[in-house]
Amino acid sequence: MGEKSDCFETEFVPIEKLLSLSGVLSDYLQKDESLQHLVSTFQDLDSLHKNIAARKANPINRQVLSKVLYRQNFGFQLHKKQSENLELIKSDLTFCMTTAHQTNLFGGPLYFIQKAISTIKACELAQEQYPNNFFVPIFWLGSEDHDFDELNHTYINDKKVIWKDEQGGAVGRYSTSSLTSVLQEVEQLLGNSQRANKVIGLLRRAYEQKKTIAQATRLVLHELLGKYGLLVVDGDDSDLKQLMVNVFAKELQEQFSHTAVEISSAFLDERYGKHQAHAREINLFYLTDNSRERIIKMKNGFRIEESDRFFTEEELLTELKQHPERFSPNVFLRPVMQEICLPNLVYIGGGGELSYWLQLKPIFDAVNQPFPMLGLRDTAVYLPKKINKKLNQLQISVNDCFQPKEQLIQALVQQHSTNNLSLTASRKSIISAMQEMEQQAKAIDSTLQASAKAEQQRMMNALENLEKKMMRAEKKNQQVIVDRIDMIYNEIFPNNSLQERVQNFTEYYVEYGEEWIEWMKDQFNLFDQQLKVMKEA
Repeated sequence: MGEKSDCFETEFVPIEKLLSLSGVLSDYLQKDESLQHLVSTFQDLDSLHKNIAARKANPINRQVLSKVLYRQNFGFQLHKKQSENLELIKSDLTFCMTTAHQTNLFGGPLYFIQKAISTIKACELAQEQYPNNFFVPIFWLGSEDHDFDELNHTYINDKKVIWKDEQGGAVGRYSTSSLTSVLQEVEQLLGNSQRANKVIGLLRRAYEQKKTIAQATRLVLHELLGKYGLLVVDGDDSDLKQLMVNVFAKELQEQFSHTAVEISSAFLDERYGKHQAHAREINLFYLTDNSRERIIKMKNGFRIEESDRFFTEEELLTELKQHPERFSPNVFLRPVMQEICLPNLVYIGGGGELSYWLQLKPIFDAVNQPFPMLGLRDTAVYLPKKINKKLNQLQISVNDCFQPKEQLIQALVQQHSTNNLSLTASRKSIISAMQEMEQQAKAIDSTLQASAKAEQQRMMNALENLEKKMMRAEKKNQQVIVDRIDMIYNEIFPNNSLQERVQNFTEYYVEYGEEWIEWMKDQFNLFDQQLKVMKEA
């Protein structure tokens, strides 16, 4: 199946062809009823009316949300669609679809952009099917993550770009003042083409003119995708956290999230052998300008890890009431915060994200919050002309490449070889002869049967080793085929991962420009469960 545009041809591959699709995620996409207790609705646009009804029955504080959105977007020259969405969000007829991402250096891996476009497109699809409502795409900045070593690098043109300036605390609050040399390195990597100069200009406006990484990330999203109406929300906000005071207090007093998630985690362990994320006794951090530390329950109060700070329960609850901005949810409570703050219907994320979201419904139930539909974001592969040429030379499709590389190499080498590389016929003959000898030996002395079996296995092992040597030799004879497959796989799976998990958006923008973003916008549809392949025409 494929479609063509002026610049690109599109092929679609069933999402289950992805080698990394987990068991629980595969079952979720297949709408396995045994997972019903872990979800609200399965990923299905026709079921969205149920989430709309649930959200209407549990309204959010739109006044606070609107205030935060206007304040956080102050100073940005908004696109028309963004201004319209800021007004629409005030209405009870308006809902949103949400994705989230940490404040990685320059966005980090490519799926930073893909998940945002998935969310934009999902809102447009919902608008067509439910015209009596309005749908706004939201990008929630996970700006409070403090794992700097995970966020301080990205890959551009196969080079790892690293920011070496750990300031401590929430990475989204980090000052951008020390990024000058890193930006210079990126400029050298991207070159001086017209598109390269455009994207470098964007990065410099974001990371030199803005004070924090969170603000810089917002500007990048705003300039790339603002025209589609995308609104960015930074969860590190006192007004938003004020809405969470009761939930945070419940966590401190009851440690309810840990207890709740044990139910779903036990089910996933029993059925799939594991669960994605492990809850702590208290799933909150204490946040200051340069630290984000665990809150640890003690017999007579609470201790802040890696500090000498101690609170009685009364003191900590008072601190929470007076300074909610000092409390930071982790991976188990941040989703609850999103849903309390936003009129959200669908959370859109990658496979790993959805796997831990499938643990979370008992937490939502414990605080009487509707659980959103979970949407697996779109995944795409981008193939330049040179790779399409290799595919055509080998007479294979992209679909063929979603199997272990060695398996494909052996199949093609066998197909193009003038020699018979299989010893199957010899194996059958030897087995027949050995079975006859085994019976002869057994008739003489039953203890000889084991020796005969051992000899048969030894000969089978020798045949297998000989087959491998024959294949290795034939691969050398057909080195052109092996090299072409290596080139194709290195393009689709750099560092043995999909492109989207390694490479940065900048190199694709330099290669394809705005047409690349438009292609994603046109072709993405997370409800079709298809991987999209962009083939340069």
